[in-house]
Amino acid sequence: EVIRRRLLIDGDGTGDDRRINLLVKSFIKWANSPEVDVNVQQKIISQLAQCEFAQKKSRLVSAMSQEELQNYEKMSKEIEVEIEEAKKAIDATKLELQEAKQIRKNRIEYDVLAKVINEQPDRKETNEKLETLKEELGSLK
Repeated sequence: EVIRRRLLIDGDGTGDDRRINLLVKSFIKWANSPEVDVNVQQKIISQLAQCEFAQKKSRLVSAMSQEELQNYEKMSKEIEVEIEEAKKAIDATKLELQEAKQIRKNRIEYDVLAKVINEQPDRKETNEKLETLKEELGSLK
């Protein structure tokens, strides 16, 4: 519960709100005091300088965070472009693979047909045998 309350009061956890509240209280106390206390005045000036420093530091951190955010967004876009290029390359490679598979299939079919064709006698021999058989058939009649 204590941690939750502190986070609600001091959101980023740097103690700036507490520091500013103490500064305001000290200033009001010092302003309402009839006596002029140089030590209190110096303490208020010191606290004010600390608040200014914290504010400058917060601005610098915020600016740096914005730059980092822009860098990350730029890197994210570059990565998205690279992913798209990789997807296109993968798709192109898939097409090449399909073509290569088809070519390989055609070559295998060609080789099988060539083997069957080579097992058969050529036309010249077949025609010569056919003529010889016709002559024999003619001589038998």
